[in-house]
Amino acid sequence: MDLFKYLRPASSTPQAEHQPHGVHNARETLRARTVELIRPGFVSLDEALETAGSFAEDEALPVRPDEIERIVTATWDDLADCQRDWASEGDYEKLRAAFADLEQAGVVARMNFACCQNCGHAEIEAERTIGKHVGYVFFHQQDAERLAGDDAELLLAFGTFAASASQTTEERAEAEHQLGRLVATTMRSNGLAVEWDGQTSSRIAVSISHWRKRLPFVSA
Repeated sequence: MDLFKYLRPASSTPQAEHQPHGVHNARETLRARTVELIRPGFVSLDEALETAGSFAEDEALPVRPDEIERIVTATWDDLADCQRDWASEGDYEKLRAAFADLEQAGVVARMNFACCQNCGHAEIEAERTIGKHVGYVFFHQQDAERLAGDDAELLLAFGTFAASASQTTEERAEAEHQLGRLVATTMRSNGLAVEWDGQTSSRIAVSISHWRKRLPFVSA
């Protein structure tokens, strides 16, 4: 089954965009959204069902609850079948190894963390162990959905925790530059291509071409 076809937007006209969804189009829209939710490998089946139901309601899609369940379950089953043939988890393995290396270096490293970048920066402090972690790196849930298709660009947000009350602005800025360099170097050392302009206000872009994270609670 070509699951990627559901990620290719169909051509439309300005007039069509303002017309009510036909049942077929509504199902295809929901199926595409379901692939975005499930294929990155971070949500459970129950979470996908709940999110797909909310999406259908928010978008006023004329799709019955039983149809939503059928579409989501079928997509999950298709992806579960596909992954049984995977010899490895591709770039996910590389990213997981890079994040593990960063954790060893005193950096909180989280995948699919928080709903958005602002919330991620605000909530990451709670993940910190005082005396162990000096900084953090993460990508959020909206970033994770980009991994539904191959040739994705994954954007990593990062920052430092205040070392002490006496730390100056200049010292904090230098610490963040060092952290950015560490994150980029660690990604590259684990076989991932990286682009970063060296600015702490910019996220670090990681090229993902072969994402194969297995679904939660599905054995190989």
